[in-house]
Amino acid sequence: MSQESLSNPQGLSVRISQPQIMDAASVTASTNMGQRLSLDMNRLFYNGYAQVLNHAADDRDAPTAVDGNSCRVLNQCIADCVDLQSQCRQVRWHLTDSAYLEHRAVCTQAIRRIEQHVNLMGERVVQLNGHVEGTLAQVVERSGLSGYPVMVEEAESLVDAVNGALWLVSQTMREDSAELIRRGDAMSHELLEQAAASLEQCLELLCSRNTLATHP
Repeated sequence: MSQESLSNPQGLSVRISQPQIMDAASVTASTNMGQRLSLDMNRLFYNGYAQVLNHAADDRDAPTAVDGNSCRVLNQCIADCVDLQSQCRQVRWHLTDSAYLEHRAVCTQAIRRIEQHVNLMGERVVQLNGHVEGTLAQVVERSGLSGYPVMVEEAESLVDAVNGALWLVSQTMREDSAELIRRGDAMSHELLEQAAASLEQCLELLCSRNTLATHP
């Protein structure tokens, strides 16, 4: 199974891999903060089979004041991603045709990936002394996505809709990450770049499977 690395604001590198059962002896062997963080993150990301590799945080990334611009951009991305996640879940529920089983699997993967990236972005906002705006009401107000096509029933049209949403959010993140790097926020820039790349991978998988479903 391929591996995908993420980085979080506290200087932790997250690698998606196959699940591992932790040996009880290794857990109790040491009680240092790094191991406790690893256990906590493993539980948090159990759906994505995440492993946390600890390394020292770079003091240069420690925030000294609220970065309003970065928090604004990150909160916008959080809103778009939460909306996108709900649309992926909605599409997955309605893809009942056996020809679209692989599409359902990709939607499931996208849902899990988005959850991980949203968590990292939220943690970054807090690290910048900002306030995360991730409630349902805030997401509805902020999201830049078009409404989900509730009256559409055809599987192909549903897949096209989620393809468009994935593309829009990933491209918006690319633009936002460029803005952040211009403002000197390399850590937030990296988070958005990784999130955009992850969504683009899901989009590529959906497009390839859509071709197979429509041209057996």
